[in-house]
This record gives sequence, structure tokens and C-alpha cells, in this order.
Amino acid sequence: LERPRRGSVFCYSRALKRMRLLACAAALALPFASPLNAQTHRPRRGPSLGFRKAVVAHSAAAEKEAVTVRYDHLHVFVDALQPLDHYKLNERKLNMFAVAADAEGLPVDGSEPRNLAGLRALWLALNYGEAKDPADYAGHGQDLVEQLQFGLGWRVTAAHEPPPDDSGTCRSVLMSSGADQTGLQLLVTEAAARTGDDAGGSTCGPLPHLAAGNAARFTEAHGGAQGIGALGFAVEEGGALDALAARYAAKHPALVLANPTPDQEGCRMLEVCAYYSADGTTGDPGTVLRFVERPKATGKATDEATDEATGEATDGAPTGDFLPGLAAVPTDFDGTASVCFADHWVSNVVDREGFLATLEECLGFTPKVDFNAGVVAAGEAQIESTVTGNEGGLVTSDPSAALADAGQVFLPINNALSEVGHVHWYLEELGQGIQHVASRVQDLAAAVQRANDYRAVTGEGLAFLHIPRTYYGLVDATLIDECIAEAMAQELPSAWGGASAADEIGGIVLQALRAEGVVDESGAADLELVAALVSDEAPETEEERAVAAAKAQAAAQDGSDPVAAAGGPPKPLGARPLDAALSTMAAPGRSVPEPVKRGVSAALRFSAYRNLHGLLGDALDEKAYLSIVRNQILVDVQGGDVLMQIFTQCVLQREAGKEAPFLEFIQRLCGAAGGDGDRLGLIRPGCGGFGIRNFLTLFLSIEVSKALNDQANAAAAGDAAEEAFHAKRVELFTAQLVEANPILTEITEAMAQEGRGLTTGDEVLAAEGTARKASANEALQATSAKYSELMKAHRESVVFSFE
Repeated sequence: LERPRRGSVFCYSRALKRMRLLACAAALALPFASPLNAQTHRPRRGPSLGFRKAVVAHSAAAEKEAVTVRYDHLHVFVDALQPLDHYKLNERKLNMFAVAADAEGLPVDGSEPRNLAGLRALWLALNYGEAKDPADYAGHGQDLVEQLQFGLGWRVTAAHEPPPDDSGTCRSVLMSSGADQTGLQLLVTEAAARTGDDAGGSTCGPLPHLAAGNAARFTEAHGGAQGIGALGFAVEEGGALDALAARYAAKHPALVLANPTPDQEGCRMLEVCAYYSADGTTGDPGTVLRFVERPKATGKATDEATDEATGEATDGAPTGDFLPGLAAVPTDFDGTASVCFADHWVSNVVDREGFLATLEECLGFTPKVDFNAGVVAAGEAQIESTVTGNEGGLVTSDPSAALADAGQVFLPINNALSEVGHVHWYLEELGQGIQHVASRVQDLAAAVQRANDYRAVTGEGLAFLHIPRTYYGLVDATLIDECIAEAMAQELPSAWGGASAADEIGGIVLQALRAEGVVDESGAADLELVAALVSDEAPETEEERAVAAAKAQAAAQDGSDPVAAAGGPPKPLGARPLDAALSTMAAPGRSVPEPVKRGVSAALRFSAYRNLHGLLGDALDEKAYLSIVRNQILVDVQGGDVLMQIFTQCVLQREAGKEAPFLEFIQRLCGAAGGDGDRLGLIRPGCGGFGIRNFLTLFLSIEVSKALNDQANAAAAGDAAEEAFHAKRVELFTAQLVEANPILTEITEAMAQEGRGLTTGDEVLAAEGTARKASANEALQATSAKYSELMKAHRESVVFSFE
């Protein structure tokens, strides 16, 4: 059979793989809980290409074989790097911008009040009017180093510049998220310049991480694409590296690339292939696990350093956690960035169970939680995923210590179950590799708001996946009726020209709100209006009132504000469109009473986050909820622990629509929803899980994004038939997400109930939660099957011909 063509209907092969369905009740058990919650992980054995031994999870042998590893770094290979001076100039501009914005009282750290117009004017002034237009921003074709500098506030802290006569190593820079070097570090290497005939340098020498042969090996294995080529882990001194090398040599010799390197700058390394190739007998050279043994570094900056270009004092050149061959460079952070810490690194592989077995046999890792078929399905696309990891051992009640912990390693592993969908296409286009990496931050909403603001101001940085408003909540007639009734009480009948209390006016109000553009056809309220309504309702502090009065008085005296000079403040922004909508409903000669306005306002505000409120209740205030919605952050709850997460658009993507890795940022709030973490005061590694409610949302959002790109390409080519085909795909994926959302919420709530029962010893409560979870899992599988059939029918109903 001919290989299906990407971007066309023929990508939807008629010969789908046989789906391997599992019951989800056991698979969705609450992870990382007390021993009462622990369940034996018994993976299903199926066809396994690169692996011959059965996985025995949580075995005594695995515990005996466990090796202590910690997150250390990620190694990224890119087409090209700018000169180091270029990146340092970016950093100086960004630092000057932060200082100038602070002097003008304009926050740049994601906090309120936000003034994007003022910040844009300031940025243009610093760049003499020459700056990228934010409207032209596109996620593809970006420089990853600059994306991290602008979007996250990361800085280049070290670099490797090969001498002109050195053809054996590649230019590299080390990106760090914090001045103290405690956060995640990315080694970014220029690969394109040293491939093919010029790719000299042994991959087995003292600097294999910088070797041109290493870069060539990665790019050749991934069809020349950019990507993440190495997962770096630190191991303890005292023979652990040699023991690990011996274990790989004995159990998986085909994966070993070379013996451990000799001591270089106090550091030794071992590199092994992460996965077996599809033939199951040789190592896949495209992704390596790099184990690093070195003395503990201070992670502190030098006391004195100056910027060579300006002569100004800087934070200094950091010392310590650098790989051999990297030289520290003077670095100054602007104080607005959120330090990022590694949480989990996700692989797309051919043989999930084989990789699980290798990690267990060599590192002692054991599976923690499964996302099985029927749970993660978008249309006809289905995947399975297992999260494996070590036992980090951290026991703390200190949130800062839990945030910075690098000892708990989690490695989720995906494999495709169908010949359509993101994971299948990733494997087909790029081969096995790192799909995305997730990092913890202290305040996710602020970090995302900062990234969004910097992109809107500079036209640079990161953009995030679009999450439909249906995920967060919509307004409907019933909610409007309830809020009006609460606000109006017994005044409702007379206020509306004699209508009886039994009349349902919510539908009429909703129609008027849609007519004025306050609410769209799906029921999503305009977020700017909602934010304005919240601001109108928020009581002013004495300081805010004093400042406002002083400004009004000054404006009245100099005539700069005609409204203030006339003696009256402008009407609150939020009230204007709402008044326009409601004014069409009042009886002739009568006005809509204020309690009714307050009721409708309350309905609009609450609707924007009603689904989240169902999970978290009053754990967050209204402004915090709206910040989550505005920045399209995903939220999940397990056992009283809260997980907030967000996914970027693809990075390292040359062209739109091509497969490429992406980034994830998360915030774990242990016990924030009243779970056992709050009661016991201890913070469990991985609290909040891995977003069971959000996994399908992510999967569907990726598929929607790809379908939208296919639709846009068809429109640009003038192919109306194919454009309509892809538009229908978008419609079906979106409909599946809308239908699945309440089921996913039910699963999350059922798991929380089950967890509460297990931890408190309430068998009845736990049994009720288990039954609810099983029922919801069946409903989710039914929904997945329904949309798989709908997508199949749509695909088979349309036939295009291509030359």
C-alpha cells in the first residue's frame, strides 16, 4: 500500500490497527497516595518489538536494583545559533526594559494592573521604533534561545565556542531559569553546521555532549529535524556511574553507546540509547539517557563581574553545575522570571512496555499510573500512556523544598494505538523521541501572564495551545434565572412589567446578550467584559480611593479630563455593554432595576469559571479564577490536591503543521482543595497526579490545532472541498471535547471521593467513589467510541483526488 499523504484525507488510513481496549477502573486509580491507595500495576502483555522480558512492576528485584538519579539537564539540538553577543544584547535590552517599566509603574511580571499599550510604547522607545509587530507572531520558525529569553526570562549562563580550527565540537549555549543555577538547565547545540561530511569528532571522547558526531547522530535519526536529544540525570559519587554502566552492559548491551568518559573537569558521563529501534535488537540512536557524575557544585555566582560591553556590574558569572567544555558568561536576571524545575519528561515510543522494562531493570523505576485506550482518544486516534519513575524519597512540609526537588523523576511514555493522530504522526515523521517536557513553577498564572504579555508587547517569546471556553464554563438560561432570582427575590415580577415569577426570562436575557455580542453562540461570555464586571464589583481600598480622588482633582483643575472636569467619573466599563443588552428588554418607559443587572452580572462572571468552581469551590477568589481562564490554564483535582498545567504551541518547528516537541508548565498545590496533604501537612511528590481530566483535553486540542492548520492550508490552496472536510474534523473534535468535559469532571470528583474514603478508612465512601469512577469510565469509553465512528464515517464519505 502507498504511504498515506500528510495533510490530506488519505492520512486517515482505512487499515487501522486493531484497538486493544482495557477496563479503565483500575487504570485510573489515584496515584502517589498512601499504602491504602497503592495498587499493583500489572501491565497487559501484548506485541513487543524491542523487548523480550515481562515487566513485573514493584518487584523486590526492582527495589534492590534501584539507582539514585536526579534531574540534571536537557540537551536540545537546533539548526543554528545566533552569535553569543546577539543573545547578550537581547538580555541587556530586556533588563533595561524591566527597569524602565518599574520606574513607570508598569508591571512586567504578570501582576496587575496590566498596561500593554504603555509597555509596547516603552519597548519601541528602547528599540528606536524598530521592533517586531506582535500581530505577525507565528509559533514556527522561532529561535528557541530567544523564545526562552523573552517568554520566560531565562538567560544564557555558559557557552562553548569551538576554536576556528576545531571541527570536532559544536557551538552550544546553556540556558538557565534562575541566577542560582538551581532550576532546569537546557544545553542548546547548533547541529546543522556540523552534519554530514563535516560531522567530525568522536561521540565517545571526553566531551561527547559537544561532539559534532553526537549532533549528526541525532539529526540523522530524526530526519534532520530539531529536537530534544538527551535527557540528563545526575548520579551520586562513589561508583554509581560504573555500576550503572555494568548493569546496562549486562542487561541491555545493545543500548550502550560507549564506556563512561574519563574524568574531565571533575565530571564523568555515561550515555546510553533510551529506546530500542523498531527491530527490537539495536539501540535507537536518536535519543540518549545521559548520566552525569560530578562533585556537588555551589551553584553560586562569583562576587565580582562586569558586563564586557557596558562595564556595568552584573550578577556575575555563575559557577558550578556546568558540563565540561562550557565556560561561564556574565549574566544578569531581571527579577521577573519564574524559576522552572523539572517535573516530568514525556516520550513517544514504538514499544512502551519495552521501555518500561528497560527502566525497571536498569534504574529500578516502577509504573505509577496508566492512561489506557478509551480514555485518551480523539476521533479515531487512540494512544496508551504509562507514567513510570523512581521513589524520590523526599518527605517535607516546605513548599519551596518540594518545588525545587530534583530527586523525584517521572517519565510518562506514550505509544499509538491507531494509524492516525498526533502520536502516530510524530513517530512516522520524527521517529521515537521526546514529545514534551514539563516544568514546575511557583505561580503558574503569573508565569503564563508574563509570557503572554511579553509576546503582546515585543512580538517575541512563547504562545500556548488554545483551550475551548467549554472547558471552563458557559452561561445558560438556567444560571441567569437562578442569579436574577437570588438578586431580585420578590421584586422580580413587578420589575419586569408584571411578568409572573414562574416565567422563565433567562432565555430572553441570553438572547439579548448574544445580540449585543456579550455572549457568543456557544454561551461563552466575553472575557474582557467579565473582567470589567469583576473590577466594577471589587471594593476599592482606602489607598485606591485616595489615588483616584487625587487624579480626578488634578484632571479637573488642568482640564485634561473633560469628564472629570465636568464633575462626574466615567461609568464603569463593565456596565456599558450589559446596559445596552438589558435596555432592549425593559417595558416601555421603564428601566431595568439594579438588582436584575446585578443578577445578570453575577451569572456572566460565574459562568466564565463555573466548571473550575465545581472542582475547587471557594479555594480561589474570583480574580484568581479569571486569571486561569484568561490564560487558558488547565486544572485538575485528585484527592484534594490541585494540578494546574498549560502547554505551549510546538517549539523547534520549522514549518506550521510539522510535528515538533512542545513545553508544559505546571503548578502543584498539595492539599489546596482540602485533601490529605493539607490535613497531614506533608507534601507528596507528584501530588495532583498528571491531569487525568486534562489528558484528553490536551490530546483533543492538539488534534484540533492540526485540523485547523490543514483547513487553513486547504483554503490557501483554494480547495473548497478539502477545506470543508477539515472544518468538519474541527467540528467533531470540538464536539467530543464538549461532551467529554462533564464526564472527565465526574471521573475526577469520583477519584477524589474514592481517595478520601481510602485515606480516612471510610469503606462506604470509597466504594461509592469507585462505583462512580467505573460508571464514568464506561461513559467516557462510549463517547470515544461514538466519535471514532463519526470520524470514520466522515472520512469514508469523502474522497479527494490528488495529482
